[in-house]
Amino acid sequence: MDEAALCDVLGRAFGDVSSDDIHIRTLATDFGPRETPPTKTATLIFAKLPSAIEAQIEQGQWEIKGPGLNGTLILDTHFIGLTPLNDVKAQKHEYK
Repeated sequence: MDEAALCDVLGRAFGDVSSDDIHIRTLATDFGPRETPPTKTATLIFAKLPSAIEAQIEQGQWEIKGPGLNGTLILDTHFIGLTPLNDVKAQKHEYK
């Protein structure tokens, strides 16, 4: 899924924001050991918060289901663990 498709899916899943209200900053493959096939992680900004989030802003994590989704999206504000910010070619991966 690319950035435009993700904005469209999120807009339809929330129902009260348009894809124009969602700005994807990063979209990267998440190589978690339990993810087969790998999932993707995005960082994003809402120009207008969806009512489902605004109503429970202190919650910090939401599961989103809706049309066009193959499974559940998890939206969170806590960034627990490593958060990939971009895709890097396999031969360029490094850590220190």
